[in-house]
Amino acid sequence: MPCLHIGFAFGCVVVGEGALGASAQSVHPTEKYGPWSAFGGRLGVEWGPFGRPLSLRASAELLGIPTRDSLAVDDARVYLVPPWSAAVALAAAWRFQ
Repeated sequence: MPCLHIGFAFGCVVVGEGALGASAQSVHPTEKYGPWSAFGGRLGVEWGPFGRPLSLRASAELLGIPTRDSLAVDDARVYLVPPWSAAVALAAAWRFQ
């Protein structure tokens, strides 16, 4: 992910791609997979109280999900992938410089 750091703040462009899967194990055993993708951004702050190269990070991420898959059981939709996702994180980071 490309990120821009300005002082203690940072922002990143986030792009993801993968597969979303589901399986059923009752009357009609089946397993299906479909494409999944997302794009958005991450904003955060980085604090280095221990000096380089170790720092602590806090961030928030918001992603749009253009691949709107759904899960159906007996032709009834039971789950629809939402159009967005959000996350917050706390992490320790080690810089290799």
